[in-house]
Amino acid sequence: MHAIQKGRKLTRSLIAASLAAVLGGSAFGQEDKDKPKDIEVSGYLQVTAGWNANKIIETNSKSGQLSELRGQAYLEAVSMNRAMQWKLSGRVAREYKTSYLERLENLERYGGSASPNPNFNVMDIYNKGEMREAWLQVQPFENLNVKFGLQQVVWGETDLFQALDVIHGQNASWGMMLTEPDETRKPLILLNSTLSVPAADGSVQLVLRPGWDAYRNIGLSADVYGGRSRPIGFKGWSSDFYNDYGDLNNKLTYAVRWKGIAGGANYHLSYVHMPYVRNLIANSVFAPYQHPPIGSGIANWIYPVVNTYGAGVNTYVQPVDTVVTGEVVFTKNEPFNVGSVPGGPSSAAACLGPFNVPFATSFSGACGVKRKNTVMTMLRAEKSIKTMDTLGTSSPMSANLQIFHTRVQGFNPADEIVQGVGYPNLVDKSSTFASLILRAPFMADKFAPLFVVGRDFTNQGTLYILAADYELGTNWRFHAELDKFIGNSTVQMQTIPGVGYLPVGGASGIPGWLGDNSRFYLRATYQF
Repeated sequence: MHAIQKGRKLTRSLIAASLAAVLGGSAFGQEDKDKPKDIEVSGYLQVTAGWNANKIIETNSKSGQLSELRGQAYLEAVSMNRAMQWKLSGRVAREYKTSYLERLENLERYGGSASPNPNFNVMDIYNKGEMREAWLQVQPFENLNVKFGLQQVVWGETDLFQALDVIHGQNASWGMMLTEPDETRKPLILLNSTLSVPAADGSVQLVLRPGWDAYRNIGLSADVYGGRSRPIGFKGWSSDFYNDYGDLNNKLTYAVRWKGIAGGANYHLSYVHMPYVRNLIANSVFAPYQHPPIGSGIANWIYPVVNTYGAGVNTYVQPVDTVVTGEVVFTKNEPFNVGSVPGGPSSAAACLGPFNVPFATSFSGACGVKRKNTVMTMLRAEKSIKTMDTLGTSSPMSANLQIFHTRVQGFNPADEIVQGVGYPNLVDKSSTFASLILRAPFMADKFAPLFVVGRDFTNQGTLYILAADYELGTNWRFHAELDKFIGNSTVQMQTIPGVGYLPVGGASGIPGWLGDNSRFYLRATYQF
């Protein structure tokens, strides 16, 4: 787990030193009570408790077992000086090792495979300290804004999934699809400049990434470490994270976007030349992509640079009192892993050789990388529904319907493109996912139940979210949530003599991959 531990002490020291300096500056800036404060300090303290809402097949754990007891602290300082602005923010998280996490740890240490890892420490996944933002912003000329440093740039118009919001990856290792994107988005060192063009009712934004970020800050960090968020069948299986794709280090990547208003509608045109972030891509010893993986493992996780082109429009349609949004994203040479086990006529049968046996379905995707052009289309309708008289809400209920459609160009079933590494399920030429989000505020908007349903029409899977938020006074926020995944999964755990304890079978789509990740959790936050 050295890839997880690397830099933790340095990160904590940077957080402590930076925020201490900021707090010192804040106190200095408050000497004159009549002078407006240039520095604002805020943050939160948070406690989360989560319980499994499924039987866990890897450990044979019953539903209802405590899986998460997490404490988190966040602190930020912002200077809004007229000539120059800056922001520093950091986060520290610590967890209690529940009996469920201890079982996952023991599975990896002693009973997971033919090559156990006795030094595995499951808490290295969750106990972290990190800088979230550290940037400086100036306005050197009229209409020009320049921000440099560690920051987050949010593009796109989508919820739940990333369409054009592909500048940053996500850290889903402690909560796949169960945590707000602002908490899981990986900040990057960027030069972010925006030039307003009033004559054209628009602005152009240029984002440059010089390539100074650590590999762990690039792409999607799903739980490949054996923790509670690993997809079905692989909990208690750890793999070190090496991003061995050399063109990510010290190489400039970039994105450019035009935003404007025309005919009463907001629109944007975007281009992103950045590392791929939507999925995990494996470079395996069986079929290396460009060069063999480093280290002694079977595969490394890589994020090749891709080109993404996007266009979107957002407008209010008065006859139906609805905000309508559309987005089209073309990704050139999007990477996919290939090889379905048991193997088909080409890739898996040829590359795996003696490993191409029915019980080794977990080797699916280990037969190389193929690139395909893809087109993702998103349509969304947001509507406020007057429910004050019918439901007694304090303000209108909001409804958000969103439809995603993805099409693979040049599709050929013989390519054996898999949906995800570790499962034999193949990608379809076209796939469709839809979600509906309903939020109804009560008690002067202090109490708000939330209902979300998502349906994967291609892979026949469904996710449900029932949640409620409650505001108590100025500082306290409480949240309760049940996340339920009902997917197409046939994964079973089998002990193979001489090989180990393996997941055998398939799972398709996100509801299928997260088939035993359903959970209920409570969260209390004190904001200051």
